[in-house]
Amino acid sequence: MQSKLLAVDTPSIVGIGIVIISIVLILFALRNYYNISKEIRYDKYTPKHTIMYTTVIVFIAISLAIIFYLYNISI
Repeated sequence: MQSKLLAVDTPSIVGIGIVIISIVLILFALRNYYNISKEIRYDKYTPKHTIMYTTVIVFIAISLAIIFYLYNISI
């Protein structure tokens, strides 16, 4: 009974995790938008490549983990 309960709840947990990651990314994008807007207004803008590369790498890693997980569930 315990294993069936875990199998049913796991996809829900993955879905909730995806929603939470999406909210975090939206909030990060909003904060970044306001910061860059302010920097452009005061002629102090310098691109921040490190933040972009880190975000992309983390997003790809999470996406690959989800794909791996969903592939193993379907087998």
